[in-house]
Amino acid sequence: MTSGLGAASTNANITYQEGGSANLGAVTITANATNPGSLSVTSTGGSIFQGAGTITVPTIAGGTNTVSFSAPNGSVTLDLAGNTIAPAVALTASGNSTVRQSTAQNLILGNVAVTAGTFNATVNTAAIELAQAAGTTVRVFGDTTLNTGGKITLDNVGNNFGGLTIASNVGPAGGAAVVLREGGTINLKAVDTGTALTSTLKLTSEGGSIVSSSTALLAKAIKAGGPTTLVSAADVTLNTTDVANNFGGQSITVTAPGTVSIQDNNATTVIA
Repeated sequence: MTSGLGAASTNANITYQEGGSANLGAVTITANATNPGSLSVTSTGGSIFQGAGTITVPTIAGGTNTVSFSAPNGSVTLDLAGNTIAPAVALTASGNSTVRQSTAQNLILGNVAVTAGTFNATVNTAAIELAQAAGTTVRVFGDTTLNTGGKITLDNVGNNFGGLTIASNVGPAGGAAVVLREGGTINLKAVDTGTALTSTLKLTSEGGSIVSSSTALLAKAIKAGGPTTLVSAADVTLNTTDVANNFGGQSITVTAPGTVSIQDNNATTVIA
């Protein structure tokens, strides 16, 4: 069964719980100094999705408002153009889930746990950052896809992304710095940070290797316009069988106790 949260506009907190799937209408919280306004949506037996209307939750200086979506038996799909969510977005789901920020507002992730599906975080506006709140983790059972026209900074201890696709080349900015930290092995599906020298890439694997797919049907190019830094607890293996990586002719700095094997389409300096 699917029920909905109709259009709502308030400067108070909104807490909504649904036994089946939750269909969200337009939700607008107007923050003020007395009540910064938090949003909590829970589906105990289904999914959470947007039917019509966007979600707008601002924050104010010193504000402590929060935004959370929980669907432990389903997915969370917040994919409408125009969402503007200023506080960190916490998300719990078992199915494929999406969060999209389409206006000039950084997308900050809180604790994200997708236990049996994929996760897609997208910021459509150029030069807007995708980041995570201090002390939080992103943990995804399936693949993680990150799309933005600005920086990507997911550098907290304990992240686990599954298979990882990164695109930081949306819009005229042409890409920006990407910094990612993973608790286990970083399994790269595709990376494109743009062609600018400022499009740097730093990947840290705390408990495993940094690898890309070696299967011809799965392998995609890894492209970085600026210098690349790879910190691995084991090996670094960035070889693809059907496409050529392109590190922009810039340096690749590698710290790893194990074997290092990197394929590149340009002249490259590797510093072990």
